[in-house]
Amino acid sequence: MFRDVDYVTWANAETVHLLSYALDKAAEGPEPLLTVDRDGTKTEVLAAYPMFTAEEAEELAADVDRHVKFPTHTPWVGVLATDGVTVLATAAKGTSKSYRALYDAERKKLPPPLARDAWLAARRSLDASAEAAFDERYADATKAYLAARAKVPSPTPALAERLDARLAALETEGKAALARAEGAKDGEARSAAVAKVRADFAGLPFLAPAATPSPAGKAAPAPPAK
Repeated sequence: MFRDVDYVTWANAETVHLLSYALDKAAEGPEPLLTVDRDGTKTEVLAAYPMFTAEEAEELAADVDRHVKFPTHTPWVGVLATDGVTVLATAAKGTSKSYRALYDAERKKLPPPLARDAWLAARRSLDASAEAAFDERYADATKAYLAARAKVPSPTPALAERLDARLAALETEGKAALARAEGAKDGEARSAAVAKVRADFAGLPFLAPAATPSPAGKAAPAPPAK
């Protein structure tokens, strides 16, 4: 799970994390292991956490310890912010119900999370847009980008970055294509080429008409692109 880049990106942007630990009475002894089939290979994993081998668990614990400073007393429970570092709230003792209440109290301070289905759908559309642009199918690339944008009116920071990057790439291609089309010497061919570019990249901001002066001398806002 923690090696799934998409999951980690979503979790870091959309959740706060509740961490807790207590010293094991047999902390010096070896962890109980299980032998499981992992991708066709017999692998020893932790009995309590079969998603990890002992080496993977040590690597994860070491990575967390480098970023989050835990107190030395136990038991300890803390709620981490979405940056995975900032400790928002702690508790020295309590019940699982009180720990859940601690988490819920911090979660309520955040805006509503982006639904995972919408996040996944937007990412699929962004991937489809990139693939179509690579094949120079710009109409498909533009439609896929606009579909991704429509699925997430309020994207997470990480997803917003991807959306902005995809838009910038499309607009760079579109502006270059429009310049080539407008440079055609034959008037009829130029009109056809420009019309194709405008159709391929329809809906992107760079094709919106420029603002025009109003009677009062002020620039009137450009109408939305159709």
